[in-house]
Amino acid sequence: MWDASKCDLCGDCLVNCRYTGYDRDGAIAQITLLMEGKDAEILNRCTTCMACSGYCPTGADPSDLIFKMQEKIGTSPIVVVGKPARKALVRAFEEGEDPEQFIPGDPDKPALSFDAFRFDNFPEGTLDSQLFKGMTIVRGGQYNSLAGYVHMGGVSFVEKYGQRVLDNLAKLGKDVVYLHNEGFVLAHIKAKEYGFRVPFKYVHLFEYLRNYLRDHSNNITDKRYQELLLFTLFLEDFYDRGKPFDRYCMKGP
Repeated sequence: MWDASKCDLCGDCLVNCRYTGYDRDGAIAQITLLMEGKDAEILNRCTTCMACSGYCPTGADPSDLIFKMQEKIGTSPIVVVGKPARKALVRAFEEGEDPEQFIPGDPDKPALSFDAFRFDNFPEGTLDSQLFKGMTIVRGGQYNSLAGYVHMGGVSFVEKYGQRVLDNLAKLGKDVVYLHNEGFVLAHIKAKEYGFRVPFKYVHLFEYLRNYLRDHSNNITDKRYQELLLFTLFLEDFYDRGKPFDRYCMKGP
């Protein structure tokens, strides 16, 4: 989240932007305009890659400032092109468009959130794998991760609907595996920024898969994959000494 108190107007965020080519004075001028609530060229040139927040040495999160100003000014290509998607999202929450699809699973297995992705977006037979056997599967507009709408001029949707999405997932009464990166972002990052409640344990799909393969390694019959798994887990342990495999544990209460 943008924090003006951390910005020292060094300009690093936009000097390092690979899409714009601002020199330091130009970068500082652009950020200054945005901090003053004014239109700036960067709003039309920004591709919403978020790299500028990574370049920021003080953690001010300048990409969030850009996204908020894009939405406020409303004339950048990102905002114009994203209008239909934003309208569809509002209909999903306010009018019940794109209702929930629910596949019940075993009581002791977690739920796999497909976000708002349709099941037919994935290869036929995906959910028949032993990796997902017995999991509750859920999708629909009310489970939309929202975080990705920064790429469509809708940064405010997280604040407006974020708690509702998390509450909908909490009603499942299960641990949640996030198929979509941005669903994980909503629970793990945006919830902290906005003070949302996350009353369930959650994990990213990749973490779930790593855990599953680790715990069921005896089921892997191809020796090449056995060796690859063991080597990968060794590397993870090596780079996280003192907390072996901690990064793969469920997050939450």
